[in-house]
Amino acid sequence: MIIIIQIDGGGGKIVIPMTVLAGTENRLDVRLVHKTDLACGASAGGICAGVLASGRVSMQDAAENTYASVKSGFRRRMRWPIIQPKYDRNEFLDPIEKLVGPIRLNQMKTRCMITSVLVNDKPHHGPWQHFFKSWEEADGQLELRRALARSFAAPYYFGYLNEPDTRQTWADGGCGLDNCTLDFVWGEIVRQEWLYERVHVLSIGCGWSDKYQPYKVTRKWKNVRQVLSFGDVAGGGMARGQSIQNQVEDFERDIKPFPGITFQRVDINLRPELDVMDGGKYVEEYKAIGKMLAETVDLSPFMDK
Repeated sequence: MIIIIQIDGGGGKIVIPMTVLAGTENRLDVRLVHKTDLACGASAGGICAGVLASGRVSMQDAAENTYASVKSGFRRRMRWPIIQPKYDRNEFLDPIEKLVGPIRLNQMKTRCMITSVLVNDKPHHGPWQHFFKSWEEADGQLELRRALARSFAAPYYFGYLNEPDTRQTWADGGCGLDNCTLDFVWGEIVRQEWLYERVHVLSIGCGWSDKYQPYKVTRKWKNVRQVLSFGDVAGGGMARGQSIQNQVEDFERDIKPFPGITFQRVDINLRPELDVMDGGKYVEEYKAIGKMLAETVDLSPFMDK
């Protein structure tokens, strides 16, 4: 049995999937890294995947670390509004490095794939999705902290990551259509020739909220309101919300011809006030949601491994 764990990005809602991982590990009573063949994620999901794949800490310890980081990291700081990002990504990366220590991707205990966007990708003349794969020679030399910094680089919240030594600018791996990385998981299943193996994919979301507005409201939206709804800078844009459901449905369709591949999506419809990227004050509610979702995870594929 090949086990793949995929985790969406979601800013401070990282508490939800991290709690799901901790709860699943506790229910299995064995380190989750020993039951996982590939951990994949973007942005906050990349943090979950990286810490899991490192194998250096229990997921419960990782979750406790995350709770503290989200509470402290999303506090207001002195800055020039609009000119400077709202928060400092080092408030999250420093505790992670202290927890797992310096580690390269090729030192991971299991395969890990973290995504980012290279803004100034010359061969492609613009932004292009990149995949940092722990098992590949070039990517394997990359420090986990740098891979996470490149992926955890949302404009507005943390800002792009500019690297003077590489002369590269990196954007958040969860930008646009790629907050959910199930399409990349499918690509890797094909590349690794796992189509006819027994494979189980556990996909963990960060929660979502119903954006429905009745016609009597939307018909009154003027151009500015329409543009704000489409862009939705704070929420990641309309494309993010659309793409997650599309990717889940596409993945379910793609695996139908392959009876050995099974799939579970764990996610939840949140109250609108909880569906924010910087909800540090909602940590306890996110924890409770994560604990509830952890109980819904099907352990049988893990037990078969």
